[in-house]
Amino acid sequence: MIFDKRESGQSVSPSISEIADALACSFEIESLAGSNIELYKEMCRIIADVFTIHPDCIMRVASAPRLARNVQEMYKLLTGAHLEMVAEKFNSCTYEIKNRVAWMRTALYNAPMEFDSYYTNQVNTDFGG
Repeated sequence: MIFDKRESGQSVSPSISEIADALACSFEIESLAGSNIELYKEMCRIIADVFTIHPDCIMRVASAPRLARNVQEMYKLLTGAHLEMVAEKFNSCTYEIKNRVAWMRTALYNAPMEFDSYYTNQVNTDFGG
């Protein structure tokens, strides 16, 4: 993760906001499909939050305890296209999402693994392939 040198000469971890802003630039969220830029910013804040967790801590993702470092490794694979897929799935939910952050964490964690199969399934459904 990026560390910032402050005047004292010590390394200081960036804030969640700083990380989220850097992610938003890196994912180029302004150019992503869909008009809900706030949803993309929310995803960037959730990703940033995960990167501030100590790698040896245990966190819950997809109802399972996982090492934060493993979740962080999956999140490092994310691209803007993954965020678009998660936004599309979120917007098409027909049920109430009671814990939005947990839902997003899980969807973002799974996105790199299911990206290709998700769109293949979409094409097969749309065109009967």
